[in-house]
Amino acid sequence: KNVESTLADLNKALAIDSNYAPALKLMSELYYKAKMYEKAKYYYSKYLQNSEVSLANQQRFARILFNGKEYEDALELTTDLLKQNNVDIYMYRVAGYSYFEVGESKKDTSYYRKGIAALNKFITTINPTKIISNDYEYLSKLYSRLPGNDSITVYYIEKAIETAPEKNELNREAGQIYIRIKKFDKAINSFESYLSKANRTTLVDYQLMGIAAYYGKAYTKSDSAYAKIIEQKADYADGYYWRGVNNAALDPDFKTPIAKDFFEKYVSMAETDATKNKQKLVSAYTSLGFYYIKNDKNTIAKEYFNKILKLEPENKTAKDILKQLK
Repeated sequence: KNVESTLADLNKALAIDSNYAPALKLMSELYYKAKMYEKAKYYYSKYLQNSEVSLANQQRFARILFNGKEYEDALELTTDLLKQNNVDIYMYRVAGYSYFEVGESKKDTSYYRKGIAALNKFITTINPTKIISNDYEYLSKLYSRLPGNDSITVYYIEKAIETAPEKNELNREAGQIYIRIKKFDKAINSFESYLSKANRTTLVDYQLMGIAAYYGKAYTKSDSAYAKIIEQKADYADGYYWRGVNNAALDPDFKTPIAKDFFEKYVSMAETDATKNKQKLVSAYTSLGFYYIKNDKNTIAKEYFNKILKLEPENKTAKDILKQLK
């Protein structure tokens, strides 16, 4: 009610003078607190146009830009501000975070290196009690994007979780980092922890768990994750593919038809766009071919290896098997 009343009063003031700087600044701050960053940016931008340009004002605007996900603008402003004397040390934090986000969008590793430099400057200068979990999380993400930094990547994501154990989202972030650096056992543990505590989960969460568990050779856990996905989205073809792959890994001698059934389900869905699904179709056809050879049904096996040659005419495995089956 107080906020609504304040907004009403400010709108009245701006109706009289749309460039009244104190009202513009207060409007921006109210919207910022409400996390309505687009409006916060609009009013603060107008405020800057109608007030004295100061270092403090520019620094505030940099924070608004970052929180509004205007990362390139935030980075441009903070890098300019950091060239000045008496700049707020917190601008190194904003710069470090922004370097990561811009690096992600541009796929340019030079931004990650600069982000590491900015955040290291921040955490080595600021009072240690002022360091927050986000600082460690961003350092971990920045280091994970550059080769040869696995140990320090793990150190910082674990430091982030230690600093804010109540932030379950950090377990999810840690899982993704561990996948990136191929620490699959740690990724599995992170996703299991996240999924057990999350109030709400998405299919992507289970997809990430499935990927981590498959590459970590925890095939039963991976299969369970993809089963959860299919349960909620029965038309997700790749879910059947990965259940086939996991069950084939659990039963490499094809003693049961479980993997075969999932691959056949996948094939029935994926063949509608064979070009798009070529790689997985070739993999599924190969597994199905070997399943039928193992079960003395060479005629059906040949059909699958011939299907491979339609997609990949030079596929050596398919050619060699077909020669043996003649």
